[in-house]
Amino acid sequence: MRNERSVLSVSTVLEGEYGLNGVCLGIPAMVGEAGVERVLEMDLPADERSALERSAGILKQALAQLSLSESQD
Repeated sequence: MRNERSVLSVSTVLEGEYGLNGVCLGIPAMVGEAGVERVLEMDLPADERSALERSAGILKQALAQLSLSESQD
């Protein structure tokens, strides 16, 4: 809205940010009139980085299970 380029916490597909690919997570990003313009990659403490990676792994595993069940239908 009004192309304010606001920094918001939004869910977006990561494409290399935080070393993650192909998973959608809520992270801080600059949002403009075209949507997410840039993911703001921050230095995370080791425990938070580990938790982020664990969350991504859980989501990828759930997606893989859904894809398998769809192919069996």
